[in-house]
Amino acid sequence: MNSALLYFMLSFVPAGVLSLFLEISQRIKGLRGSRAPVATKLLRPPGESCRRKIQELDDKIGELCIWVIAFPATLLLGYLSSSGTGNGQTL
Repeated sequence: MNSALLYFMLSFVPAGVLSLFLEISQRIKGLRGSRAPVATKLLRPPGESCRRKIQELDDKIGELCIWVIAFPATLLLGYLSSSGTGNGQTL
């Protein structure tokens, strides 16, 4: 019974050694120091061009909503306001 338990425990040793080796290698890489991806100062922050494009699209959507909702409503209002006043008719 002890030998079965011993073999079972020894089966995990290679995985433990491998994980220990990987952990040590990662820590050594971290100790070497990391450098910034860009050494010079950037002209604008990351994502600035995407933010500008999103702002342009947002403005276009607002303008399109005005044309789709407000313009037909204005035409309908103009038509309804002049429909009963053309020939002097009274309601």
